[in-house]
Amino acid sequence: VPKSNQLGSHSFDIEIGDSLASLKHEFSLFVNDKPNIISVDSLSILVGDTLRHFFDASDMNGESNLIYSIKTTIDQLMFSGREGKLTWVPETTDLGLHTLEISVSDGFSLSTDTQKLKIFVYLPPTLINRPDSTAYANLQYTYSPKAYDMYKDSTHNQDIFITFVPEDSSFTGKYNPETNLLSWVPAVQDVGPQRLEFIIKDKYNTINHRFYDINVLISPCETLDTLYINTIDTIYIENESPVKQTNPIKTKSPFSPFP
Repeated sequence: VPKSNQLGSHSFDIEIGDSLASLKHEFSLFVNDKPNIISVDSLSILVGDTLRHFFDASDMNGESNLIYSIKTTIDQLMFSGREGKLTWVPETTDLGLHTLEISVSDGFSLSTDTQKLKIFVYLPPTLINRPDSTAYANLQYTYSPKAYDMYKDSTHNQDIFITFVPEDSSFTGKYNPETNLLSWVPAVQDVGPQRLEFIIKDKYNTINHRFYDINVLISPCETLDTLYINTIDTIYIENESPVKQTNPIKTKSPFSPFP
């Protein structure tokens, strides 16, 4: 029984004889190792992207030229048997799981290995409604995100799972994953640009990140706490008369009891 360190060609000399004569015979024996596919057996690819995958196999002989073959029902798939290279650009009609059968041989009969390769073609979940781009200080702001997966299934917490990611620890809004509602009352110090981030995940574990910029304004009905008044300390009145009055004229009521 050959061992792994005895791979390759071996020569043998056999001598056969009796009491009258002997015969020598020489022959060679090649110890072969069966190739073994060691590349990954599952892949995922986004619709429209180009899948380029090289199959890899181990062969302890090291001298054999490996030949790959493939069994598949996928159209528009290109495959090189000598390189073990698969190229494919899936379309929307290819959504879902596909199984291919890959075989490798080193040229010796019965010296093959087979692998079932699973390729998952997907589209990320889609968010179908956008939040209001304007919020007002001290007024409630709400948003309930709606999304569906690549098959248009949209049941919350069954087909679609949504996570809200606060921009920082100062954000006071709350997202309820059970009711799928974001509720927020911006403070005056929140006035200005703010960002909302959502992670949408579907039951196939595909993920979509969405970012929305919100502008927080002071409400037109908002009353300011401080009223600033510019007070003029001194008022100057220019007398248009060229005559200088030395005695000011005092105006009094004709019915005044005082002189």
